[in-house]
Amino acid sequence: MDDAINNHSDQHTLVLMSGGIDSSAAASLYVTESRDVSGVFVDYGQPAAESEWAAVRQIAEFLGVDLRRIELGFELDSRRGEIFGRNAILALIAAGTTNHRPLSVAMGIHALSEYYDTTLLFMQHIQRILDGYSGGDVKVEAPFVTNTKAEVIEIARNNGLPFQLTYSCERQSAPQCGDCGSCGDRIANSVD
Repeated sequence: MDDAINNHSDQHTLVLMSGGIDSSAAASLYVTESRDVSGVFVDYGQPAAESEWAAVRQIAEFLGVDLRRIELGFELDSRRGEIFGRNAILALIAAGTTNHRPLSVAMGIHALSEYYDTTLLFMQHIQRILDGYSGGDVKVEAPFVTNTKAEVIEIARNNGLPFQLTYSCERQSAPQCGDCGSCGDRIANSVD
């Protein structure tokens, strides 16, 4: 990585926040690094949007970060659990709806996911697109892209993230279904 991304003194970090563990852990990490941080929640018609938004508001308040909500007004297509283009769309929306420059758009993705938009290759591809639009003033970050879910949870615990404020369910707003991959991660890692 170049020096511009490593010197955060004049850079704003905008965290894509879903209310789940990963994005909340990312926001918490950046706050502990004393970065200039804000959050953005995007409602793209996801089934758990209501509970995610409630969780995001609580996490943002706990961390003391400004937060805004963007509603797309339509649903993104989902096949076999993967939401087509989601992380690319979210990164572009985040970068395109703020005038902060230099800007870091942060995503809470982690290793060992089966989806393209959670990989290092995706990060390289989306960075090239952002470079084209911003001339290098916008960087995409995923602090946990090489960490497992268990490692993300440990980092979050060490940073004092209150897991009870987070919400992770792919299928519905509260109560959590207890059966999807996100609910399974919470159960397997003793988060609830």
